[in-house]
Amino acid sequence: MWIDTGNESSTYALSAQKTEILDKVKIARAFTPFQHHTLIQNLEETIEDKTEILVIPNIDMMYSNGQINEWEAEELFKESWNKIKEIKQNYNIKILVSTVNSVPGLKIKSEANHRIEIQETEQGDRYEGDKFQQNAYRRRNSLQTTLSAWQNMKTEKIAVKPEV
Repeated sequence: MWIDTGNESSTYALSAQKTEILDKVKIARAFTPFQHHTLIQNLEETIEDKTEILVIPNIDMMYSNGQINEWEAEELFKESWNKIKEIKQNYNIKILVSTVNSVPGLKIKSEANHRIEIQETEQGDRYEGDKFQQNAYRRRNSLQTTLSAWQNMKTEKIAVKPEV
């Protein structure tokens, strides 16, 4: 299941891989904080036994972009976050979220099992996490490797036969 915000889901990318992948993904899009909140509150109606993961990119975008008062945004977001935690507990599904801004009064980072932070650099986006090592930076049509990438490469011994 994918609750989309900021037009992050690409059905074209999914369908280009394999059609059966797209058939398994349920996507709902929110364009306002109220739509996002409602989608989260009604999630349980669409969860099935075969639901494995809930993806919610830019989870805080709608609540921090000034569409509604700060106090209302905080309240709606806390309700949404609590519902997500309830779903995680009741259904034991994986949940992947990304954040754009920070909503005042809410601490998502402290509740995460794993975190990956992204920082824009001149070489491309830098990903950093507890159990993650970045070995390359991608930027447009180029790839910049790191020293750790070369250190991690395994080399094979090649037997050279002398000419007789």
